[in-house]
Amino acid sequence: MQQRNTVFDSMKGLAILCMIIAHSPRDPFIWKFIHTWHMPLFFIISGFFFHPKTIRDYLQKNARQLLLPYIVVGTTLVALSYIKQQLTGGKIDGRTLTILGFITGSGTQQTQFWGHYSIGAIWFLQAMFWCRIIYNAIAVRFEHDKLKQFITIIIATVIANYIANYIFLPTNLLYGIQAMLFFYIGHCAQQYDLLNIYKPNALIWSVGIILCLLSVLSGSLSMAENMYGYWPINIIAAIITTYLIYLIVKKWLNCRFLAYCGRISLVMLCVHLFELTFLPIGVLRDHGVWIPTYTVFAWHIITTILLSTFLLRFKLIRQLFSIK
Repeated sequence: MQQRNTVFDSMKGLAILCMIIAHSPRDPFIWKFIHTWHMPLFFIISGFFFHPKTIRDYLQKNARQLLLPYIVVGTTLVALSYIKQQLTGGKIDGRTLTILGFITGSGTQQTQFWGHYSIGAIWFLQAMFWCRIIYNAIAVRFEHDKLKQFITIIIATVIANYIANYIFLPTNLLYGIQAMLFFYIGHCAQQYDLLNIYKPNALIWSVGIILCLLSVLSGSLSMAENMYGYWPINIIAAIITTYLIYLIVKKWLNCRFLAYCGRISLVMLCVHLFELTFLPIGVLRDHGVWIPTYTVFAWHIITTILLSTFLLRFKLIRQLFSIK
């Protein structure tokens, strides 16, 4: 049996830990730097392991892997958020996860339809679902015409980005379509063995660092908010920074701890949203209590890992998240 390549697990582990840091007190530079690459990285890696399937089979598989966890976690969070809201006198604040947020899948506070609503970080599950399903349909339709496949993805991505600047469509359909470009890059890296063909050199490192800084200075990238400071630079910077992260992890950071976090990253995403919303430090911060930044970082990371590990002791949780 071929041994599992843990580099990609470690990359996801690093990304999920950085996501937790980005959701902690926001140092502007740290927040912008992490958002430059951490969400695109998940879509690129998912694309790297993509293999076309019949539309029906792929739809069933991804509904099971992504939509079912979204429904279970989302309904649980909304129920707990409702209880929290009643205990705090009916106040809706920035961390209140509403039914409308759950139905629409909004990752950030929206006011487009009926007031404030959000479901938080699990917006990603819906976006990944649409990204995979639509990309697979395009890959199957143009299986023998790679040029049409590329053109279709570019056009779809640009149109989705344009529409999303003016309206938020429920279920993160537009965000999933935009993410197809990252997914496509990952798929190309797998198809054409790009990670072995292109060797790292000083030029790649220099260009990557410069583009990453330009992305941060131009407003950075936040997929959950459809925030692209300067779209072409943000996209290219996300792709090349992900490649640099691959090189760094492969050489220095490929370890059991990060690989473990990567394998359970979906569980950590959901658990982090829970602890951020309901556990002590998040609640204290909501009430204006000052807590040292590094204490907050440590709390969120340690709590998320411990709770995730505990929950995975239960077979039902492992089945829900498709973890063996």
